[in-house]
Amino acid sequence: MATGRTMNQGIESIQGALRSFIESELRHGAAIDDRESLLDGGILDSMSITRLNEYIESRFGVNISDADFEPENYETITAIAQMIHDRLERSDRPAQPS
Repeated sequence: MATGRTMNQGIESIQGALRSFIESELRHGAAIDDRESLLDGGILDSMSITRLNEYIESRFGVNISDADFEPENYETITAIAQMIHDRLERSDRPAQPS
């Protein structure tokens, strides 16, 4: 299990990658804060979420399921990074015996 420091460094790394993608590909170079509302601010719409999900799947190897399409998962860079981190954590755990 990751320590709090390792977990935070992992999330911070994910946030940095997301921020770079969003700033360069969706905001045309405009800076964005990790806690800025991406939905309310009009930064993410259905087309940009599709592009973002393609990036997430390619960059992090995380498959985005229909269950992940909840507004709270896409509200901020921090929320998206947490969703990715959670998926990565689950994929690293050994399967539980049934």
